[in-house]
Amino acid sequence: MNAGDGGHDDEYDATDELVRRVRARFIACSDATFDFDAGLADVRRRAGLPVAPSGAGIGAVGRIDGLASLLGAVEQRGAGADSAIDQIRCAREVLFELRHALLTRTPFDAGQLLDRIGGQVERADRILRDSGTSLDEAISQRLGEVLDHPVDTAGELRALRGEVASPGLGGRRDSSPSASRARAARDAEPWP
Repeated sequence: MNAGDGGHDDEYDATDELVRRVRARFIACSDATFDFDAGLADVRRRAGLPVAPSGAGIGAVGRIDGLASLLGAVEQRGAGADSAIDQIRCAREVLFELRHALLTRTPFDAGQLLDRIGGQVERADRILRDSGTSLDEAISQRLGEVLDHPVDTAGELRALRGEVASPGLGGRRDSSPSASRARAARDAEPWP
């Protein structure tokens, strides 16, 4: 012990540093060898929950989770008018309904669910714009430095439409010519 520092033993500092280095190497080795998707699937199976889809469904579920998280940042922090928050909450509920349908492989009407989500997000954006900010700006303000790219909720919804429309996901959509034209026009236009 060093008498001048109030009974502090320098040997403990060296031991603490050694333990930190060994722990860091162990964690790095574990991270490098752990298959997260397999581990999560195992946990879900043990809990009796549906296992996430493989292949095409993975992208759609991931995109849903990402969009729900972005919207959740605004919902949880209460940015903007209450009516915008209500629209965001409803959009997230429908996103989770779509996610559940994908995970359980339940037949669903993709066009209807995506139209509901898009409509609610668009209404929230309009309400927020009336108060001086857009939905994308509100998300960026809430998440700040956490984001590694600009927020584009309209683009995320278009990409989600593409993922859900891919073959093998079980979603039904109205394939009539008028519905196809309406979807194409809607997807081509950014929000005001």
